[in-house]
Amino acid sequence: MNPNNTKNTKILDKIKDCIIDDDGVFKYIQVNITDITNITNITDNTDTYNKSDIIENYTPDSICVIRGFLKFEYHKQIFEDLQNEVDNTLNLKGKVSYLVNGGGRIEINKLKQTIFVYGYSKSYGYCDHRLSVELFKEYYPNYDVTWSNQGY
Repeated sequence: MNPNNTKNTKILDKIKDCIIDDDGVFKYIQVNITDITNITNITDNTDTYNKSDIIENYTPDSICVIRGFLKFEYHKQIFEDLQNEVDNTLNLKGKVSYLVNGGGRIEINKLKQTIFVYGYSKSYGYCDHRLSVELFKEYYPNYDVTWSNQGY
């Protein structure tokens, strides 16, 4: 499991950390998905209840996920596909929130067993490619995985 994730809920267990195409050059996004069920289920049991204080001190369970596919021309399309996957296919609509950290590109060579992560998204900006690289090393342990902020 990615050490950057705090995944303590069954809701987030349904979501795969990393889904990318296995060969080629394509755009990708990095997204934090947060279980918001504990926030939405907070009830007022006292006269001094202040929901903003509770939310401010609440540490949510979240997961950082990566998605990247050859079939999409724009980073926004990848995000829309992720939302559809989580909200509809996994039936988690209203139970999670999304924060797109940014995006970039992936160059993955199945034959050479290399992954190069680089660039940024015009829609979402730069993300921390180091987090993506750590996740790729987990999913592709025999690959040489490198990154750079250079390029588009």
